[in-house]
Order: sequence, then C-alpha cells, then structure tokens
Amino acid sequence: MKSEIAIANFDSGLNCAQSVLLAFAPENGLKEETVKIAAAALGGGISNRKYICGAVNAGAIALSFIYSNLDEAAKTELDSLNNLKNEYITNLEKRISGLNCWQVAGLCEGDSEEETERKWENRRSKCKECISEVCKFMEHKFGKTRTE
Repeated sequence: MKSEIAIANFDSGLNCAQSVLLAFAPENGLKEETVKIAAAALGGGISNRKYICGAVNAGAIALSFIYSNLDEAAKTELDSLNNLKNEYITNLEKRISGLNCWQVAGLCEGDSEEETERKWENRRSKCKECISEVCKFMEHKFGKTRTE
C-alpha cells in the first residue's frame, strides 16, 4: 500500500510532502531526485511555517499527476479534476484534525512557547496519520491498479 511506502519514506528522514509524492512517483514518471527537490520546501507546512500541511499539498500534486495519466473514459467517470480536488480536500477535512500543519500537530493559540515547542517536536505520529489518510484517499479513489 502507498501509505506504508510513504510512512517508510517519512521514517527514513524525508519530510511529509516528499514522502507522499515519492510514493506515487514511479507510476507517474517522476524521478526520485526531482520529487525530493520539488517537495523539499513543503514540509512542516511550507518551510516549517506550519501553514498548509505538506502531505496535503503533495497529495494534491499527486492527484493531478494520477488524473493526467488516466484515459479519457476514466476521466469522464471521475468527473473534472477540480471536483476531484474538492472531494479530496473535503474528505481530508473529515478525517484529520485540520489542513494546516499547526492543526495536525495539535498546536493551540493559547499554548505557551514551551508547550508549542513540545507539541511541535512530538508531532511525528500525527503527521503519519495525515500521510496515511492522504494515500488512502488516492488508493480508494483510483484503485490500487492505478496507484501501483
């Protein structure tokens, strides 16, 4: 499963965006080094700024590549790419704690600086849940044959 590949990538030291996008790279003609470079700044909510989650961003990019490689009949069956991306975001909003990295990490506005730092340092398990949900959507929507 792609979620297992992406989580193994994350455990190897890649950021969340690199991990997700790299899991979908081979069948989409993307080279490993290109993916690592392209997704490097997305990790940690865009350069560790805690904005939109890198895994969510990478999933949207992967979604675009997967969709572009489908035949016309499959594209018609799945509807437009914009509708598909909206479905992707809506699905994730229901399954993870938020689309922003600070939400995934469980950070709160009223947290002390020390509490924020502790939560940020301990975010990896929550990041893995997010990575997994991103990959599960792709596998569910496109089937394993189109994502392997």
